[in-house]
Amino acid sequence: SFVFGTLQCACYNAYGTTMEPKYVPHSRLYLMQLLFSLLLILQFGTYILWQTFGLGVLHGYMIVYFCLSVIGWTCAIALLHLERTKVLLQDRTHGHSAILLFFWALAFAAENLAFISWGSPLWWWSMDNTDQKVQFGLWLVRYSCTFLLFTLGLKAPGLPQRPYMLLINEDERDIEYSEHLLNQNDRNQSTWKDFRKKIQLLLPYMWPEGNMLLQGLVLLCLLLLGAERAI
Repeated sequence: SFVFGTLQCACYNAYGTTMEPKYVPHSRLYLMQLLFSLLLILQFGTYILWQTFGLGVLHGYMIVYFCLSVIGWTCAIALLHLERTKVLLQDRTHGHSAILLFFWALAFAAENLAFISWGSPLWWWSMDNTDQKVQFGLWLVRYSCTFLLFTLGLKAPGLPQRPYMLLINEDERDIEYSEHLLNQNDRNQSTWKDFRKKIQLLLPYMWPEGNMLLQGLVLLCLLLLGAERAI
């Protein structure tokens, strides 16, 4: 997950763009995705603490398992946030990336492998002692969280419900259509609209003061103009 997550981050940084906040949905289910991921990290920490202080036994493979699990789920949280804030310009699909979905599916499938050992005395299904009860409780947390993360991942509540570029193109068409309607309304306005204000504005420039002949000609022109518009 670390390698593929790094490649995805590089692609988003090279070819992606930041989504406008108005297109990012405010979803509580997205917060639940983050919460379940953090809960899994805390579960791995609890596992190490129990092995160290509860049983007094801590093997090397347990430390490796803990480190890889924390790194993997930290990368998953980072990718989850990245896909919510950035988008590839050429991406016309909706939902999370295949890398993130595959990671959640693989984590859930791995927890289902425990059912193969149902009834085995080497596992914790019998819950005869405290250690088995703790192990079963931690597995139950992992199983529930990975199942819910995979289910929510298919829905992608933190991402736009339609491809981002489609939303951008629709907004551009709406703006162009609004401008077209506005221009059309301006062209369809009557010449006589606000006629009084227009006359008051032009009168000081077109009314020849002190010359009766020119004043009469101006009145005659206005009458002819009005008659022409009326006809």
